[in-house]
Amino acid sequence: MKFVCSGQSNMEMPMKGFDNQPILNSSEDIAFSDNAQIHLFTVKKNTSLTPRNDLTGTWTECNSESVKNLAQQLTILG
Repeated sequence: MKFVCSGQSNMEMPMKGFDNQPILNSSEDIAFSDNAQIHLFTVKKNTSLTPRNDLTGTWTECNSESVKNLAQQLTILG
């Protein structure tokens, strides 16, 4: 099974939460997030007035370090 998740402001909240905006149980979820079967592709933010056919991004394996800044909605879905 494969998921592709995208969005705008709804994908901004990271698993670790924002300052003064914690996410319930996020510390436990982050601590137990190691999963070699899940790979994360993070697209570099870029603005354009015209459609683009390219992007810049990086793949990382899902682990407690990489998932901290991943969108919380995607992490719970996976």
